Amino acid sequence: MENKKTGIKKRIKEFLKRIPVIKQLHSRYIDLRQVTYENNASLKDIQQKISHISQELPHIKDIQHNVTQISQELTHIKDIQHNVTQISQELTYVKNIDHTVTQMIQELTKVKNWTSFQRVPGYTGNMTTREQMGFSLMAFALHKKTFPQFRNINYGKDVVLCGTGPTFNNYSMLKNAVHIGLNIAYERKDIALDYIFIQDTKYRKIVDDVLEYKKGICKKFFIWYFPVLRDYSDDVYRYVCENIFNYDIDFTPLPDFTSVAFAAASFALWTYPKRLFLVGCDCSKGYFTENGFSTADKSSASHLVNYWQRLRNFASWNYPQVEIISVNPVGLKGMFNDVYTQSYLEENPEIDKNEVKVFDYYE
Repeated sequence: MENKKTGIKKRIKEFLKRIPVIKQLHSRYIDLRQVTYENNASLKDIQQKISHISQELPHIKDIQHNVTQISQELTHIKDIQHNVTQISQELTYVKNIDHTVTQMIQELTKVKNWTSFQRVPGYTGNMTTREQMGFSLMAFALHKKTFPQFRNINYGKDVVLCGTGPTFNNYSMLKNAVHIGLNIAYERKDIALDYIFIQDTKYRKIVDDVLEYKKGICKKFFIWYFPVLRDYSDDVYRYVCENIFNYDIDFTPLPDFTSVAFAAASFALWTYPKRLFLVGCDCSKGYFTENGFSTADKSSASHLVNYWQRLRNFASWNYPQVEIISVNPVGLKGMFNDVYTQSYLEENPEIDKNEVKVFDYYE
């Protein structure tokens, strides 16, 4: 009996020793319950948020769809803005054209020279204002397609303008130079022409020969009224000319003054060479060849001297850096820088070789 009591007392002491541990465990239990309660509350909040988000998802998808549509609309708006910009630029260009045409009409009304147009000696005809406007608009349409590509194309080079006067026979081809031929200058087989200007319309053979000359290499320029050029190739161009010197030949007429030489010379200056040689521009009687022209055509060209003086003044003002050299001058003697070839001096012993400059550009 005594042993049992002792055993009970011993267990009670052991239990009492465990009471603090039990209290700690109880306290931890209470804490865990609190945490569990809070976590449950958080879980409920999370579940509610998830439920709310799931409800919002369709709305978000709608927003995404709207954003996509808006971005597409913005792209469309940018295209519209680009088109509007292009249209505004085109309108500005049209306004400039309209302004230019207006200026041209005003100038045509003022310039008396245009109202006394004289294409060939012996023919006179007064041009009406409507005819003047027609020529200007025609030049604007044709020249915009033709001459801009040739501006300054021969900068720093030598250009030789090959006329058809008798002294053309005294010229030998200058190497590395650009050659511009007038009318039948192509008949000099030893001269390779880079450009040809044609205004003689009386001879179909000349037209056919020029069209066949160095196809794809030589550029041919015909006065606008040639009827045979309805379907011309890429190396054939047309131009309009009038009795006036213009700088902007990309939309205004080339000069006429009854000779193709002035249109070709104006074009040569437009290409802005270092030196422009005038060959066969004699302003006298005859041609370098008997082919292609009748005796009746061999009238004097001395009336052109005054127009060459106009060209000299025009060139000195607009192309002061271009040196113009007259080779074997006859009617143009003393107008430009004169030089003489050896063959011409031999044919004309009356010319003192010590008093003139000899053509020495072959070196």
